[in-house]
Amino acid sequence: WAGRDAQGRLYEHYARNYSMVAPFRGWQDYLAETCVRLVRDYGVDGIFIDSWGYQMNWPMQTDQENVLYSPKQYSQGVLAAADRVRAAIQAVKPDAVLMGESTAGPLGRHWDGGLSGDFMWLKGVNQGRIIASPVRCGIPEINFITNGRNLNELQQVYAAGHNIALSDEDLPSAAHVRRLIEIRQH
Repeated sequence: WAGRDAQGRLYEHYARNYSMVAPFRGWQDYLAETCVRLVRDYGVDGIFIDSWGYQMNWPMQTDQENVLYSPKQYSQGVLAAADRVRAAIQAVKPDAVLMGESTAGPLGRHWDGGLSGDFMWLKGVNQGRIIASPVRCGIPEINFITNGRNLNELQQVYAAGHNIALSDEDLPSAAHVRRLIEIRQH
């Protein structure tokens, strides 16, 4: 099932991790079934799919199918797989969410939210700031989630109007964050 390029070599976008071929129906079935089991049997509230927003448009094939999907077909497979997983988990638990790394491109309309790359992959380009985005301004229903890596970045997230994802690292700033949230609520 591992993704291969046109010459049959394995794609390894990340060391020691195989890339899966999103349009391959066998992979979609397995992914949806696994996610349903996690929600149904373990009470999981949502699923996080890593990297799809950054890993689109690849020509890819599997040994099992021996079909070389075009970059467009691969990207359509990402969207179809996201739709299948989201529908499957919400059939079990209607308020379950599907999120992922980056909500770039069309993915924002196929899941419930995705991480922003502003303070990670784009930090150098953005010089440590959230830069205005046509997507964020023109399509406010797209759900970007982040907290930054320090209080300055978290405040930028708040000021930009994005959703804040808090972790235990934010506990020392809990009183300050609470005030920010209350300001927005009122």
